[in-house]
Amino acid sequence: MAAGAAAVMVRGMPGGRSSKIYAACEQLVAALRVRPEVALRAEGAAAALSALRVCAAAEHELRRASGFLPGFGRLALRLGAFGDTGGGVVLLASVGRLPGAPAAPAGSPPLPVARRSDPGEVAGALARRLRAGGAGPVVLRAVGPAAADNLLRAVRAAQAELAAKGAALAVAPALGASLAFDRLDQNELQASVFWWTQPAAPLLVLPGR
Repeated sequence: MAAGAAAVMVRGMPGGRSSKIYAACEQLVAALRVRPEVALRAEGAAAALSALRVCAAAEHELRRASGFLPGFGRLALRLGAFGDTGGGVVLLASVGRLPGAPAAPAGSPPLPVARRSDPGEVAGALARRLRAGGAGPVVLRAVGPAAADNLLRAVRAAQAELAAKGAALAVAPALGASLAFDRLDQNELQASVFWWTQPAAPLLVLPGR
Protein backbone atom coordinates (compact mmCIF):
# COMPACT_ATOMS: atom_id res chain seq x y z
CA MET A 1 0.00 0.00 0.00
CA ALA A 2 1.10 3.55 -0.63
CA ALA A 3 2.33 5.23 2.48
CA GLY A 4 2.66 8.74 3.79
CA ALA A 5 -0.82 10.12 3.12
CA ALA A 6 -4.45 9.44 3.91
CA ALA A 7 -6.26 7.13 1.51
CA VAL A 8 -8.72 8.44 -1.05
CA MET A 9 -12.13 7.22 0.16
CA VAL A 10 -15.06 6.06 -1.94
CA ARG A 11 -18.31 4.68 -0.60
CA GLY A 12 -20.77 3.15 -3.00
CA MET A 13 -23.95 1.16 -3.10
CA PRO A 14 -25.38 -0.60 -6.18
CA GLY A 15 -27.13 2.01 -8.31
CA GLY A 16 -25.75 4.79 -6.10
CA ARG A 17 -25.20 8.40 -7.09
CA SER A 18 -22.43 9.09 -9.57
CA SER A 19 -21.49 12.25 -7.62
CA LYS A 20 -19.65 10.09 -5.09
CA ILE A 21 -17.60 8.51 -7.86
CA TYR A 22 -16.74 11.88 -9.43
CA ALA A 23 -15.76 13.37 -6.06
CA ALA A 24 -13.44 10.45 -5.34
CA CYS A 25 -12.05 10.71 -8.88
CA GLU A 26 -11.17 14.37 -8.34
CA GLN A 27 -9.42 13.53 -5.06
CA LEU A 28 -7.47 10.69 -6.69
CA VAL A 29 -6.39 12.84 -9.64
CA ALA A 30 -5.25 15.64 -7.31
CA ALA A 31 -3.21 13.16 -5.24
CA LEU A 32 -1.62 11.54 -8.31
CA ARG A 33 -0.46 14.95 -9.52
CA VAL A 34 1.93 15.11 -6.58
CA ARG A 35 2.60 11.45 -5.72
CA PRO A 36 3.37 8.44 -7.95
CA GLU A 37 1.30 6.01 -5.88
CA VAL A 38 -1.86 6.72 -3.89
CA ALA A 39 -3.81 4.59 -1.42
CA LEU A 40 -7.48 3.97 -2.21
CA ARG A 41 -10.11 2.67 0.22
CA ALA A 42 -13.54 1.63 -1.05
CA GLU A 43 -16.39 0.61 1.24
CA GLY A 44 -19.90 -0.72 0.80
CA ALA A 45 -21.77 -3.37 -1.13
CA ALA A 46 -20.35 -2.05 -4.43
CA ALA A 47 -16.79 -1.47 -3.20
CA ALA A 48 -15.16 -3.34 -6.09
CA LEU A 49 -17.18 -1.59 -8.79
CA SER A 50 -16.69 1.79 -7.12
CA ALA A 51 -12.90 1.38 -7.00
CA LEU A 52 -12.74 0.27 -10.62
CA ARG A 53 -14.95 3.14 -11.81
CA VAL A 54 -12.92 5.72 -9.88
CA CYS A 55 -9.66 4.39 -11.34
CA ALA A 56 -11.05 4.37 -14.89
CA ALA A 57 -12.41 7.92 -14.55
CA ALA A 58 -9.13 9.15 -13.04
CA GLU A 59 -7.16 7.70 -15.96
CA HIS A 60 -9.32 9.62 -18.42
CA GLU A 61 -8.89 12.87 -16.48
CA LEU A 62 -5.12 12.47 -16.20
CA ARG A 63 -4.81 11.71 -19.92
CA ARG A 64 -6.81 14.82 -20.74
CA ALA A 65 -4.83 17.01 -18.32
CA SER A 66 -1.54 15.84 -19.84
CA GLY A 67 -2.72 16.63 -23.37
CA PHE A 68 -3.09 12.89 -24.16
CA LEU A 69 0.63 12.38 -23.80
CA PRO A 70 2.02 9.43 -25.81
CA GLY A 71 3.42 6.72 -23.58
CA PHE A 72 0.99 7.47 -20.77
CA GLY A 73 0.56 3.75 -20.05
CA ARG A 74 -2.31 2.72 -17.80
CA LEU A 75 -3.61 3.79 -14.41
CA ALA A 76 -3.89 0.60 -12.40
CA LEU A 77 -4.87 -0.81 -9.04
CA ARG A 78 -2.63 -3.02 -6.92
CA LEU A 79 -4.94 -4.93 -4.61
CA GLY A 80 -4.48 -5.19 -0.87
CA ALA A 81 -7.06 -6.46 1.61
CA PHE A 82 -10.54 -7.14 0.27
CA GLY A 83 -13.45 -8.65 2.16
CA ASP A 84 -16.18 -8.29 4.76
CA THR A 85 -14.77 -6.84 7.96
CA GLY A 86 -17.94 -7.49 9.96
CA GLY A 87 -19.03 -3.90 9.47
CA GLY A 88 -19.27 -4.15 5.68
CA VAL A 89 -17.12 -4.82 2.65
CA VAL A 90 -13.79 -2.96 2.51
CA LEU A 91 -11.30 -2.87 -0.35
CA LEU A 92 -7.79 -1.48 0.07
CA ALA A 93 -5.61 -0.81 -2.95
CA SER A 94 -2.80 1.32 -4.31
CA VAL A 95 -3.18 3.27 -7.54
CA GLY A 96 -0.33 4.26 -9.83
CA ARG A 97 0.43 5.04 -13.47
CA LEU A 98 2.38 2.23 -15.13
CA PRO A 99 3.96 3.59 -18.34
CA GLY A 100 5.16 0.17 -19.49
CA ALA A 101 1.74 -1.46 -19.35
CA PRO A 102 1.46 -4.03 -22.16
CA ALA A 103 -1.20 -3.79 -24.84
CA ALA A 104 -3.80 -6.53 -25.18
CA PRO A 105 -2.95 -8.96 -28.01
CA ALA A 106 -5.18 -8.62 -31.06
CA GLY A 107 -7.90 -11.25 -31.33
CA SER A 108 -7.66 -12.37 -27.72
CA PRO A 109 -11.22 -12.60 -26.32
CA PRO A 110 -11.82 -11.28 -22.79
CA LEU A 111 -12.61 -13.64 -19.97
CA PRO A 112 -16.26 -13.05 -18.99
CA VAL A 113 -17.01 -12.67 -15.28
CA ALA A 114 -20.67 -12.80 -14.24
CA ARG A 115 -22.40 -12.29 -10.91
CA ARG A 116 -22.72 -16.07 -10.57
CA SER A 117 -19.16 -16.82 -11.66
CA ASP A 118 -16.93 -18.81 -9.33
CA PRO A 119 -13.95 -16.52 -8.56
CA GLY A 120 -11.77 -19.59 -8.07
CA GLU A 121 -12.50 -20.87 -11.59
CA VAL A 122 -11.89 -17.42 -13.08
CA ALA A 123 -8.64 -17.16 -11.10
CA GLY A 124 -7.43 -20.47 -12.52
CA ALA A 125 -8.13 -19.37 -16.09
CA LEU A 126 -6.50 -16.00 -15.44
CA ALA A 127 -3.38 -17.59 -13.95
CA ARG A 128 -3.05 -19.98 -16.89
CA ARG A 129 -3.29 -17.14 -19.41
CA LEU A 130 -0.74 -15.05 -17.51
CA ARG A 131 1.68 -17.97 -17.39
CA ALA A 132 1.23 -18.60 -21.11
CA GLY A 133 1.30 -14.96 -22.17
CA GLY A 134 4.27 -13.69 -20.20
CA ALA A 135 3.77 -10.00 -19.44
CA GLY A 136 0.08 -10.12 -20.38
CA PRO A 137 -2.32 -8.51 -20.22
CA VAL A 138 -5.35 -10.71 -19.76
CA VAL A 139 -8.64 -8.84 -20.18
CA LEU A 140 -11.60 -9.61 -17.92
CA ARG A 141 -15.13 -8.39 -18.71
CA ALA A 142 -17.85 -7.73 -16.11
CA VAL A 143 -21.14 -5.86 -15.80
CA GLY A 144 -22.61 -4.83 -12.45
CA PRO A 145 -21.49 -4.76 -8.80
CA ALA A 146 -21.61 -8.52 -8.15
CA ALA A 147 -19.61 -9.33 -11.27
CA ALA A 148 -17.02 -6.63 -10.43
CA ASP A 149 -16.73 -8.12 -6.94
CA ASN A 150 -16.07 -11.56 -8.45
CA LEU A 151 -13.54 -10.05 -10.85
CA LEU A 152 -11.38 -8.57 -8.10
CA ARG A 153 -11.70 -11.67 -5.93
CA ALA A 154 -10.49 -13.71 -8.90
CA VAL A 155 -7.50 -11.38 -9.38
CA ARG A 156 -6.54 -11.75 -5.71
CA ALA A 157 -6.84 -15.54 -5.94
CA ALA A 158 -4.75 -15.63 -9.13
CA GLN A 159 -2.12 -13.43 -7.47
CA ALA A 160 -1.91 -15.92 -4.60
CA GLU A 161 -1.59 -18.78 -7.09
CA LEU A 162 1.22 -16.95 -8.88
CA ALA A 163 2.96 -15.83 -5.68
CA ALA A 164 6.13 -17.73 -6.60
CA LYS A 165 6.77 -15.13 -9.31
CA GLY A 166 7.22 -12.57 -6.52
CA ALA A 167 5.27 -9.74 -8.13
CA ALA A 168 1.81 -8.31 -7.61
CA LEU A 169 -0.82 -8.07 -10.32
CA ALA A 170 -2.06 -4.77 -11.73
CA VAL A 171 -5.71 -4.18 -12.67
CA ALA A 172 -6.30 -1.41 -15.21
CA PRO A 173 -10.03 -0.80 -15.72
CA ALA A 174 -11.85 0.88 -18.60
CA LEU A 175 -15.57 1.55 -18.92
CA GLY A 176 -17.59 0.64 -21.99
CA ALA A 177 -21.20 1.15 -22.98
CA SER A 178 -23.94 1.10 -20.37
CA LEU A 179 -26.50 -1.69 -20.65
CA ALA A 180 -29.13 0.45 -18.90
CA PHE A 181 -29.42 4.14 -19.80
CA ASP A 182 -30.41 5.18 -16.26
CA ARG A 183 -27.97 2.97 -14.34
CA LEU A 184 -24.27 3.88 -14.33
CA ASP A 185 -23.55 0.72 -12.33
CA GLN A 186 -24.53 -1.28 -15.43
CA ASN A 187 -21.59 -0.04 -17.51
CA GLU A 188 -19.63 -2.78 -19.21
CA LEU A 189 -16.23 -2.89 -17.54
CA GLN A 190 -13.07 -4.33 -19.07
CA ALA A 191 -10.10 -4.79 -16.78
CA SER A 192 -6.63 -5.52 -18.14
CA VAL A 193 -4.58 -7.65 -15.74
CA PHE A 194 -0.79 -7.74 -15.96
CA TRP A 195 2.26 -7.61 -13.72
CA TRP A 196 2.65 -4.56 -11.50
CA THR A 197 5.77 -2.47 -12.09
CA GLN A 198 7.25 0.68 -10.57
CA PRO A 199 4.77 3.58 -10.91
CA ALA A 200 5.93 6.56 -12.92
CA ALA A 201 6.56 10.01 -11.49
CA PRO A 202 3.61 12.44 -11.48
CA LEU A 203 2.77 13.88 -14.88
CA LEU A 204 3.46 17.45 -15.84
CA VAL A 205 0.02 19.03 -16.20
CA LEU A 206 -0.43 21.47 -19.07
CA PRO A 207 -1.52 25.04 -18.18
CA GLY A 208 -5.28 25.45 -18.11
CA ARG A 209 -5.93 21.72 -17.84
